[in-house]
Order: sequence, then C-alpha cells, then structure tokens
Amino acid sequence: MSPSVHVVQGAVSTAVLYPLIGTPAIPFGLSVILIDLDHLIEYLWDTRDWSLRGFFVYYRVLVRNLHTGFLGLGIFHTIEFYLLMLLLAPWQPLLYPVLAGCLFHHAFDMVNLVRLGHPFCKALTITDYLLRRKGHAVSIRDVLSHPAVTVDGIEGIRTWAVRWGAVLPERRG
Repeated sequence: MSPSVHVVQGAVSTAVLYPLIGTPAIPFGLSVILIDLDHLIEYLWDTRDWSLRGFFVYYRVLVRNLHTGFLGLGIFHTIEFYLLMLLLAPWQPLLYPVLAGCLFHHAFDMVNLVRLGHPFCKALTITDYLLRRKGHAVSIRDVLSHPAVTVDGIEGIRTWAVRWGAVLPERRG
C-alpha cells in the first residue's frame, strides 16, 4: 500500500480511537505509519542507495512485478518483531498500542496482497524468509533480470537499474 494510504489509516484510526482510549491512540496511529520504515531498511540493504526517489521507484517495480516470484522481508512486519514487542510491553506499556497499530497495519497489507493475488510474497517470519528465499527473487536485481519483468512506464528505470547493479532483459519485438 502507498504511504499516503497508511497516513490516512493512521490519522483516521487515531481520531476514532482517541475519544475511546485517550492518549494510547497516538502511538497506535503513529505505528500504523512508522512500521513501514522497514521498507526503507530493505531498500537500503538491497540497493545501497540513499535516494528517496529511488526508494519509490524500487517499490513501484516490486509491486508491479510480484509475478516474478519476489519474496520480501520487512523486519518490522514479522512475527519475531511482534513477539519482541509483546515481551517488552510489560516493562514499557507504550508498546501495547504500538503493537496493536503494527498488527492493524499488517492486516491491511495482507488484504492488499490477497487483492493483488500474491498473499505470500512477504515472509511472515525471519525463518520463513531464510527457508523460502532459495528459488525466489529476493532482490531488485533478481526481479529486474526476470524474463517476465514489467517496467513499462516507470520513468528512468534503465538508469535506476544500472545504479542498483541490475541488468534488464533485452526488449523483445
């Protein structure tokens, strides 16, 4: 989902929850948005590129090419991360609404992936990722080198591919 959708989800959920639960609605709403910082980590790890514009191109390419067998790992979208927050929450109760916001966000992500027809393109655990990564596209280089990659209409994709160390297949026809 786009960042703007999650910003709206975070703002609306905070507005709805605030009259019911008070200030815990604020970390809930912020976590709905900020959980996606793991996408930035994934981008930096995969490309070693610090360009914000490149980050958005990267995710446009990935979402458009889920059919290539892409398998992603969003570290803040894993069961291990949720369990860690749950284990730490008794000492830092602020983590309860943060965890709830992360799960709320993740539920919407899963619905969107089902809608796109690729519900299993994101690993739910680190172990899941490590076991399934073989035989999947796990980097932008893997996706862009796939013979069925679709990049039409993505501005500057050839330049980004070079910057990311990827090779696009030759155009047919």
